[in-house]
Amino acid sequence: MAGTKVALNRSQKMLSQLEKQDRKQIQKRIARLGFLPDEVLATLPLDKKATRARLLAFLEYEEINQAYACSHITEIHYSCAFYPTVMIEYLHYLLDEVGLLPEEELDIYRDLIVATNPDVTETFDQLERKWRACLAQV
Repeated sequence: MAGTKVALNRSQKMLSQLEKQDRKQIQKRIARLGFLPDEVLATLPLDKKATRARLLAFLEYEEINQAYACSHITEIHYSCAFYPTVMIEYLHYLLDEVGLLPEEELDIYRDLIVATNPDVTETFDQLERKWRACLAQV
């Protein structure tokens, strides 16, 4: 039993160390792009899976945009096209944790996500039903 506890403590220490290193790397990426890490991480905290994924998609877009200046596509278009499930998780997070966005914005997200990724239509439909049910209660 004592050996298991020691191994568990060692594993927890390694996991904690990896999480700190990951956080430092993300903070460096944010700072390299010219943003303030504390402000960005206050808006998109790393402890929530959906917001973490959304932050990483945003950072990737900004790094690509910095290197190639692809001004014809916005960050939201990029995220919806290349990371539809991340965006759907993010919209669930907004609905559950932050609050409702206007109904028109949900339609915009539908157009952006489903147009480029028809395979997530059913998943988006579930989100939309949940969203509209919450709107009806308000």
